[in-house]
Amino acid sequence: MKIELEPLEIWHLAELEKHSFIETPNEKDCLVKNYDAYKKGKTVCVLFNGKPILAGGVMNLWHSVGEAWIVIAPEAAESGYRTAKSVREYFDLIILAGCFRRIQCAVRSDFDIGIKFAKFLKFEEEGLMKKYDQDGFDYIRFARIEL
Repeated sequence: MKIELEPLEIWHLAELEKHSFIETPNEKDCLVKNYDAYKKGKTVCVLFNGKPILAGGVMNLWHSVGEAWIVIAPEAAESGYRTAKSVREYFDLIILAGCFRRIQCAVRSDFDIGIKFAKFLKFEEEGLMKKYDQDGFDYIRFARIEL
């Protein structure tokens, strides 16, 4: 079993659109469409045995503040703790490098795995954002602040 971190490429997103936890058509359509915007930030893809199982990064909102995004495939569970730890270390490095003093993310309030993962990545819950997305789902705002 081999885990690799690679710079994000468009084919990674296309694969993840097919095999991720994404449920609604609006969410599925946004990955490849937003590739150029994602690439302007700090991005990474995790491959497990050559297959994309997670992509994510941080897009700049304004000076020292970024919005984190992550797309996870169900197969990520097969790679276990190593994948989760690699992603946490990636966010640690971004913070330590001084790229951001605040990284925030939004996780759908009914996505328990995503909520647990955000907490594992050292994000702290800040509050509920009702009817946040275009489909009317509630999200929880999380943030990670440089100390």
